[in-house]
Amino acid sequence: MTEEVPASTDPVEALSGMVARLRSERDGLRRAMRNRAVIEQAKGVLVERMAIDPQAAFDQLVELSTHTNVKLVDLAAALVATRAPAPAALDDDDGCLPGMEALDQFTPPEEPRPAAEPISADVEALRAQHQLLSARIGTARTYDELAATLADSAAGWPPPSAVTVLESEADGALLLVGAAGLSAESRSQWERVPPIQDLPIVAAAQTRSPVLVTDAPEDWWLSRAVVALPLLHEDRVLGVVSLGWDAPLDVDDEVCAYLYALAEPCARRFAELAAPPAGSPHAGGAEGRTDASVLPLLVESLRRPAVVLSPEYDGDRIVDFHAECGSPAAWELATAEGLDGSDGSVLTVLPQLGSQLLLPALTEVIRTGESLDLADVWLARDREGLRGSYRVDLHAARLWDRVLVTWRVHTEADLLHEQLLFAEEVADAGSFRWDLRTGEIRWSPGLYRLAGRRPADGPPTPDELEPLLDPDDLAGVPKAVDGTLREGRTLRVELRGAGPLAGRRLRVTAEPKTEPDGTLWAVLGTVQDVTPPARDPRADMAAAARRHRLLDELLAPPPARYAGPGLEVSALAGGLGSWYDIVPATDGGTLLLVGEVAGDGAVAAAQRLRHAAAAYAVAGLAPAGLLAGLNAFLRQREPGRTATVVAARVEPGGRSVRWAVAGQVVPLLYPAADPPRVPAGPLGLPLGVTDGVGYDESEAALAPGDRLLLYPEGLLAGGLAGGLATLLAAGDPDLAALAEGRDLALLLARFPGASGR
Repeated sequence: MTEEVPASTDPVEALSGMVARLRSERDGLRRAMRNRAVIEQAKGVLVERMAIDPQAAFDQLVELSTHTNVKLVDLAAALVATRAPAPAALDDDDGCLPGMEALDQFTPPEEPRPAAEPISADVEALRAQHQLLSARIGTARTYDELAATLADSAAGWPPPSAVTVLESEADGALLLVGAAGLSAESRSQWERVPPIQDLPIVAAAQTRSPVLVTDAPEDWWLSRAVVALPLLHEDRVLGVVSLGWDAPLDVDDEVCAYLYALAEPCARRFAELAAPPAGSPHAGGAEGRTDASVLPLLVESLRRPAVVLSPEYDGDRIVDFHAECGSPAAWELATAEGLDGSDGSVLTVLPQLGSQLLLPALTEVIRTGESLDLADVWLARDREGLRGSYRVDLHAARLWDRVLVTWRVHTEADLLHEQLLFAEEVADAGSFRWDLRTGEIRWSPGLYRLAGRRPADGPPTPDELEPLLDPDDLAGVPKAVDGTLREGRTLRVELRGAGPLAGRRLRVTAEPKTEPDGTLWAVLGTVQDVTPPARDPRADMAAAARRHRLLDELLAPPPARYAGPGLEVSALAGGLGSWYDIVPATDGGTLLLVGEVAGDGAVAAAQRLRHAAAAYAVAGLAPAGLLAGLNAFLRQREPGRTATVVAARVEPGGRSVRWAVAGQVVPLLYPAADPPRVPAGPLGLPLGVTDGVGYDESEAALAPGDRLLLYPEGLLAGGLAGGLATLLAAGDPDLAALAEGRDLALLLARFPGASGR
């Protein structure tokens, strides 16, 4: 009879004792439930092998336990372990638990094997403990039981103080699904672990290899020692199991190998718990989470081109990505290119772009879990071995240990959009579309500009349009429109403006659009400002004088030094096709240009290009529009010749700079208070490569003391990366030193302080 413990008079002490007793009872019940599961499995083994009923199997186990002096649960676990596969690199079945040899009567005879090398008693005991622990892992019914089983382990190492079981999320994060030895607060803090690279559990998942830390600083992570084991199943990282100790861990290579070998039975049981049983939508506590096996079904439902890429590893390094599944649009594009989608990889399909851009970018997505957007990616036919060239926008996102890549191919309309807007601006024209089925009217940006109306206001109503046109001309418009709508005639009419458009003449052309059955469904049209210039003799004389003066200025060599509002420029004249120019604008801004022409006759071609650039600058074109105009000029005047140009417009007062680039000549910024850098911005194709090229503008703010360097592509003769590194290393650029005796044009702009600040 148990002696009754006197009740404590302190309520807090009494409550603490009750909690401790209840926890002990709870742990005992959990241990008993796990032991019962092992015993039931062992009974099943005997029923199968000896063709006896479960009660007889239990009696056999009890009798054998009595004769061998081995605990019933240990004997049952050893019997179950004989059916479990041995860990890789430790596949030697000679080691066993004391009394385990008596189980041979239940095992079918095997073919005799050659005599093995004798195994030490320590290794034999370690092997037996590992087999027993593997068997217990295989009986865990939940992730928490799996963690508790590992927490009770001591197979050559001290029992861990904390065990966590984490599942891999689609974005690379780890979700806590089971734990032992963690407080409620710690469990809440580690409920979802983002892909932070310094954490052992994240490193194990990303490298697909065990991570062991035997002696960490006391304030580091949760434990002084930790081992993180990746759970690999069918070449997928299902999650991570982590064992932690409060004190430094001292284990030899043999024990470490068995510690790492726990990953296999843990991964096998994790996969079994995660697999939903028949008639159940989830299992093992993974409720409501999407299985990676459904990825093909999800991707097949996408309308845009999309592929799921599986990383290929060489050790812990990703060396390629293979296409695992794709959307119908992706396979259609692959078929059009004559590619085998079932055996394609990033490096085999896109050898140059894949090795230089996509492989490191997708590896970073796997490593960090952060999605990636790549705009205006050029897939060149001659470089990649494709049947056609494409410009695409790519989006990549991590899904478990895969990457989902979707893309959009720029259509012909996308490629021509900026070019058409430029044509509208140069021609002082705009266009409209009237859908007769819906009544919707759409205006182009050029038409809004002509009418002096904001695009946010939308096209004007008939009542708003009437005050903009001369009443006498407006009277004949209904008849002309009726002829277009009823008889399908093309409308051509010139109208005089009124109100804010007074003094201007507008040429309107409208073309009816019909269905195959002849039904009129839309009217497309253009409006162009054809106002003739005013014929004032004095104005004509002044304009002629300005043209002569401008021509003289354009033909004259640009100054080596220039000072404007908030701007000081020093330049170095070049030769052999290298040139620069400085063009002041009427609004107080300044356009800076540096270019280089390739091929024979480069000097004359460079001068022609410089004069055309200056003319476009005087006309008020922005950097992107100026480069587009120069590209059209070069394609028309000198087909086959190419050139590189950087155009930068310094805003009035030197507050900011906007630039566009044709080639690899991105400006370099030398801030007064920070290290030199390459400003963020896209590169464009060199001039003269092809028709219809559009260029993008970038912008950067300027501070007093900043400097901006413009240079030709010839300065990067040693390669883009090496050339930029050399330029950035020059803290205070010296143009003569940078040129190194070469005939290259260079331009350095300094911003001593923005005026008006």
